[in-house]
Amino acid sequence: CLSLGEEVVRPLAETISTDVSDRVRDRLSLILVSFGQAGRRQVERLKNSENPAVRRTAIMLLREFGGEEALPELTEMLRDRSPQIQREAVRAILNIGSRRALEVLQAAIIHGSVESRETIMKSLASIRDDRAAPMFGFIISHVDHKGELLPLYLSAIEALGSLKSPDGVESLREALYRGEWWAPRRTASLRSAAAASLARIATPEALEVLEQALSGGPRGVRSAVRPHMSSARSRQKPR
Repeated sequence: CLSLGEEVVRPLAETISTDVSDRVRDRLSLILVSFGQAGRRQVERLKNSENPAVRRTAIMLLREFGGEEALPELTEMLRDRSPQIQREAVRAILNIGSRRALEVLQAAIIHGSVESRETIMKSLASIRDDRAAPMFGFIISHVDHKGELLPLYLSAIEALGSLKSPDGVESLREALYRGEWWAPRRTASLRSAAAASLARIATPEALEVLEQALSGGPRGVRSAVRPHMSSARSRQKPR
């Protein structure tokens, strides 16, 4: 195909858009990627297909070509009517990994519909490696922990504990000390969640945050940390 030249790029994209098997579509997509920017220009045709499998192919191409120039198309696909397409778009944006990429996901989470927000958060939570940790930390630092976004903020805290990523320690320390005296129940709930996640991470850095909070933190912070200290020490991981 490469020896035939760029004249075959358009027919390749048209064939991918037809009702072929997943195996054939994956093979043709790899050939399309090998054409570089000539293949990249076919993404617009594929991402507007009525076939979800073809739209997934568009995301695969964007992921392969990489770079922040793919963010506008991936942002559009975060609003796709298919939750599966939304999940694939989330993964592709995380693979880019830049601050701008995180800001795109943050905007989609904050300004999207409730259903879209839940899909994106579930997609993030399903990625069981450190790629998702910066996004959850970004949510803690930039998303309001009050009002309708409270469940989102709490989910980010709990997700960092589930990932057990050392990269989440600083964000959890921030969450541990955040709160308002006029909302004691909410503040206590968030601080307890942050302390529990730090205890699950259980690195020396996480344990240090808990011990400092217990010895010198405000009373509410000490109360939140105290129940989790024994589990944190028992899980402590070496440097």
